[in-house]
Amino acid sequence: MVAVTGSQKDSIKKALDWALRSCDGKGLKQYLPADTLPLIEARKDKAAGEILGMQSYTAKVEAYIQARLARTLSAKEVKALHEEGTYLTLRINNGIPVDELAVLLRLVKSDDVIFSTLVDHVANRTIADMQTRYTQNQNSNVPETTPKRSVLPSDQYRSIRKAKAFADTFGKAVDAVITDWQKTNRVPRQPRVIHTTVSAPPIRNTGKYLYKLNLADVGVTNRSFTSGLSKRDY
Repeated sequence: MVAVTGSQKDSIKKALDWALRSCDGKGLKQYLPADTLPLIEARKDKAAGEILGMQSYTAKVEAYIQARLARTLSAKEVKALHEEGTYLTLRINNGIPVDELAVLLRLVKSDDVIFSTLVDHVANRTIADMQTRYTQNQNSNVPETTPKRSVLPSDQYRSIRKAKAFADTFGKAVDAVITDWQKTNRVPRQPRVIHTTVSAPPIRNTGKYLYKLNLADVGVTNRSFTSGLSKRDY
């Protein structure tokens, strides 16, 4: 008999069952996720593996968790993580997928601190991508044409910001943050440089040197070429 405290009973049984199945001489077995709320259950299973000191099992569960987080979570998973207060911890650093954001916005009110966090998250990522796009345009090798608009991560949020259900609250809040940033960090528009061909005035070729000679500028007139004048009059 094994007495374990500090974890879910079903998760403990699942870890021990995995250990027994892995003793058949055919190597460590794969982690089997739950059919319902798999990510939620996997996090409980990982905690059980850590309590039991089963490092190999814990590593397999963690690998599954990371693979699950690489895909969009179900609405039920988002809601469950939100209710236990761990959703933002898992998602905020790598970017909240747009489908999951829509679920959250239906769960929180506009005066909720999480709502403000979501506004800042989307606004900050949009601003970062605006700066990236500006840099790309400045570095374009063809300034005479408009560069093709690249797709950046924050573009996914445009549908949420414009959606009828969220436009008057979330959309306007995000737009306000972006507008305030633009007022503070606006970059003056650079004048467009127009390249023109400039032709030089004709010059006289006197052999070794090329120079422009205007006789009137040095006081030479038609009288200077009449006979009878002394050499100093030239």
